Amino acid sequence: MLARCGKRHALFLQGTGSLFFSRLARKLEGVGVETSKIHLCVGDHLFWYGRKSTSYRGSFKNWKRYITTYISENEVSDVVLFSDSRPYHAVATEVAKSLGINVFVFENGYLRPNWITMEQGGVNGRTGFPSEPEEIYKLAKEVSRSTQTYQEGTAGKPLQLYFGDTTFHTLNFLLAFVFPGYTGYRKVSALAEARGWIKKAWCRSTKVKRSESALKKLMDSDTPFFFFPLQLEHDYQLKVDSPFDSIGQASNEVIASFAKHAPLDVKLLVKNHPLDNNTIDREVETLQLARKYGVENRVVFIEAGPNPTILDKTAGMITINSTMGTSALFHSAPMCVLGNAIYKVKGLVHAGGLDSFWITPQRPDQHLCKVFSETLIDYCQIQGHYCENDLNAGSFEHSMAKILATPFQLPQHNISNIAVETAEKAVIQTENLLPDPENPIQVG
Repeated sequence: MLARCGKRHALFLQGTGSLFFSRLARKLEGVGVETSKIHLCVGDHLFWYGRKSTSYRGSFKNWKRYITTYISENEVSDVVLFSDSRPYHAVATEVAKSLGINVFVFENGYLRPNWITMEQGGVNGRTGFPSEPEEIYKLAKEVSRSTQTYQEGTAGKPLQLYFGDTTFHTLNFLLAFVFPGYTGYRKVSALAEARGWIKKAWCRSTKVKRSESALKKLMDSDTPFFFFPLQLEHDYQLKVDSPFDSIGQASNEVIASFAKHAPLDVKLLVKNHPLDNNTIDREVETLQLARKYGVENRVVFIEAGPNPTILDKTAGMITINSTMGTSALFHSAPMCVLGNAIYKVKGLVHAGGLDSFWITPQRPDQHLCKVFSETLIDYCQIQGHYCENDLNAGSFEHSMAKILATPFQLPQHNISNIAVETAEKAVIQTENLLPDPENPIQVG
């Protein structure tokens, strides 16, 4: 356990497209915690008002030494960031751990909607949450019972968060010269995304009507069907925590297996992600794959549709590692998980692989589902959203309480070779996620 020694200093890195981190920093400052932030790009400035900050304008290749020096010289005790899979954050996380200081990782909620994930150390494939039923039952006895309970709702991501994310990426595209060394965590350019969104908006009404008709026909029939909700191409859960390089690759594996092993009277329902940027037409891609494997009459693609209704009737859901997985458990739907996910636990998901899933899908153990969700909430879920304005809201109170309840220590002033070597390894492991950036002079 870490020991308290000296003044606590929380360093914030990139957050969501909102002022959540800025407001959380204000809460921490109110109880005597020093806070600061490192801006990596122009967009970061949008969401950090009136707090101490500095800008890093160097290259990704130099980031490891910069963040190691910053943490040591500023006596940082805690690093707070959103998504530990972003390349800059992956390096920062490894450096912080090597120096013995805390890392608090925020993500979108494992439960949806209106939940926030906050874990110490890492999320998703790097979570500290147990993956064996026996360990989950043991943890359930140790944790306090949270007043928060899971209720499935219909409210989704706040619209201002969409606007914030869009503004963030647009500014980075237009003012890239201000931070010449920054390499974004999305490989698709803002211009390509804009074209995709315009095309999607133009065709959406027609696609939604077609989806409603196709879904109604399927739901009104007695035909059994499996459900495959697509994820986002730029989702780091796909890049870091799955065996696939693209959604197309995953779709190819699922449809090929379906064609070869699923009973002939079964259909496959494929649903696009609501935030897909349409740089690739997923409907065209899906139907081309269906024709390739001779199952074009058994694969149904929809652009939109009510997930709870689908999950109540499906014979089973296939996912890479989407947060839709926790919804499937809530609906007792059998589930085959192709990547790494926090809910990939024996007894919760199908254990026999994709090919056998079409024949004998295993339904989740309901008692384990209940214990899993209750323990998960207590362990790392906070009810709320990232666009909360009220500083007294539970999302801020619970986040601050988790930070303050965690013992801390300050890093060593002399940066060890181990810390630098660890950072270098982290850079090597994450460089394949980024285009090879230029190496301009570091001025930040």
